[in-house]
Amino acid sequence: MIVNIGGETKTYDLLQCHFHWGSEHSLSGQQQPLEIHCVHQQVSHSNVPRYGVLGIFFELGAANSFLSKFESNLPTHEIALRGRRLQGPGASNLFGNPIEGASTARRLAASTNSSSFVGPLDFKEVLSGLDLEHYWSYDGSFTTPPCTEAVDWYVLMAKSSASQAQLDKFRTAMGWTQAGGNFRNPQPLSQRTIYGCLKLPQSTKSQHPWYPYQVDQWAIHVSGSNMICKTGTFQSPIDFAQCIQPDMRAAPEITWAKQKVTLLNNGHAIQITAGNVGASRGKMTVRKKTYTLLQCHWHWSSEHTVGKRQYPLEVHCVHQQDGTEEAPLYGVFGVFYEVSAVPNQFLTSIEDNLPQYSYRRLGALGEAQQQADGFDLFGHPMDSAPGRRVAASSIVSTFSDPLNFQDLYNGVDLNHYWNYEGSFTTPPCTEAVDFYIMMEPAPISQAQLAKFKAAIGWKSAAGNFRPPQPLAGRSVAGCRTVGSVSLPDTHTVKSAQCPDQTAPLVLQVIMTILSVIILAAICLGPVRQSLANSSSARQMKFTGNVPAKVTQLKEDLKFLELDLETLKGTSEANGREMTKVQDLVKEIKMNT
Repeated sequence: MIVNIGGETKTYDLLQCHFHWGSEHSLSGQQQPLEIHCVHQQVSHSNVPRYGVLGIFFELGAANSFLSKFESNLPTHEIALRGRRLQGPGASNLFGNPIEGASTARRLAASTNSSSFVGPLDFKEVLSGLDLEHYWSYDGSFTTPPCTEAVDWYVLMAKSSASQAQLDKFRTAMGWTQAGGNFRNPQPLSQRTIYGCLKLPQSTKSQHPWYPYQVDQWAIHVSGSNMICKTGTFQSPIDFAQCIQPDMRAAPEITWAKQKVTLLNNGHAIQITAGNVGASRGKMTVRKKTYTLLQCHWHWSSEHTVGKRQYPLEVHCVHQQDGTEEAPLYGVFGVFYEVSAVPNQFLTSIEDNLPQYSYRRLGALGEAQQQADGFDLFGHPMDSAPGRRVAASSIVSTFSDPLNFQDLYNGVDLNHYWNYEGSFTTPPCTEAVDFYIMMEPAPISQAQLAKFKAAIGWKSAAGNFRPPQPLAGRSVAGCRTVGSVSLPDTHTVKSAQCPDQTAPLVLQVIMTILSVIILAAICLGPVRQSLANSSSARQMKFTGNVPAKVTQLKEDLKFLELDLETLKGTSEANGREMTKVQDLVKEIKMNT
């Protein structure tokens, strides 16, 4: 399927067609009796799939010649039939293939029922008699979990027809009668635009560069822009708290193969693409999830940070989760680099072959124009930068030697890592990525780092990274105890995730305050009384040096105030109580 829209030509390869009754899309609130979705994968330089779905409505009318080819061979399924007998629907993947059943259901990927019908079938017959020049288009998602937002939708305005007998056969085969059909209701548009009726898409030849990162540009203006870049709650990268005590966990099982690679510069990153096909590229298995290697690429400076610290370089090795071919999920293995006197042995294999764009000599403006926004999340060109299709203009190195991908993490401790659920770190910011970021950095020499920076470019933007995004309530696994530094020249206040240390800290502060008050009463009360009543017959006898005690008291009060200020910020409730205590400390200081 080839679509020319908004000044851009997109080509897709057909994967499959499937049916929904009633329709998933609606017309002015009216649901149609049947809808077909013909799913395609976009043809591009990318190893990260994007999809194009052609949708066609069916209305009651004459028998449909395309449907007549297989209407008497439609397979049924036990789960769908149980769904007709008061069983609730189980979770399905995007294309309606169940991925996890209800309590009585089971995983259907291994139990798909196939018909004896094997064709041949001319798929183009489904388009017979339809006007292909008038259609709606919009950026959307899969219509079943995981609802990945990586789909270009093209829904024809013209309707096809199906007879009542044909509709009855499809409904009977698909089941879900009790649920009223196998459809998802229309979702909120959320500031998206539907093109095709009163408005046509604008040209995608945007001059907005990806870097430096600007959230509104990524949400609206750059090629591949998506509002989820701004509104998403599972966005990447993130900042990791400094880890004091990491969890000891089983290392990811990695079987990356030694293989030939394509070393390229796609205008966004330096990338090595695995040359083997399919599973022979190598696997990564973490916590019962298995992924197949696609490619590795580099960001300078790092995208993830640790305790707000940014490393000079970060590599992301991108994998696709096995069993998610039609609705892909991803796993990213990440390693930081820190400058060392010792060169990185893996990088020595490619550092002198890193491809560079000619725009290095164009200056900051020329670089921003050349390195515009025509790339997908992993740096693969999607659109055109000024005047040309970037997918066809990635600079490929002449390097052709095989690489052992496992050498990439040599010397790195794989038992200690953070993991969390996140998103692509570039538009369209799709939230379908499991990140596994190693805690221990790999070494890189200053000379190697300089070569990567020069090759990647984006000097005027200070690098090709997106800054950390809000955690938004997500959990990050891998660290048992995190630490934070409160103020310079004071002790570091460490807090454990579990158990909560707030209560002991409050108790400690209260005990300290009581001690201070007692000390003040002992040392200062008599002093002030003696000074005020110097003519009194009562004389005080002091043991020790009073000025020294007063000095020590003031020093203790100073550090107490610092500790109170740190504890005050831990919660609103603590803040109110600590303010009261701070007022008491100030009153004591005024009387010393």
